[in-house]
Amino acid sequence: WLRDVSPSNELRKWAHASGDFQGFCARYAEEMAALPACEAVETLLDLTRAGPVTLLYAAKDEAHNNAVALRAHLLKLLVEDV
Repeated sequence: WLRDVSPSNELRKWAHASGDFQGFCARYAEEMAALPACEAVETLLDLTRAGPVTLLYAAKDEAHNNAVALRAHLLKLLVEDV
């Protein structure tokens, strides 16, 4: 588990209160750009390059959760990397 890739408690609380998933995704990407999260994202990118990675989440909403946001962010970084 790469804890540093997880959204902060403050961001999760904000997302739950606001219901703004697009805003959550943008703020989550900003958090992941900060160290040490950036290092953890690089580790996760290396793992995805090596093979399948499973992203877990605890939210009830399958379409709006941190794993969906993380996947989108990783895919964006992988495409930029090509």
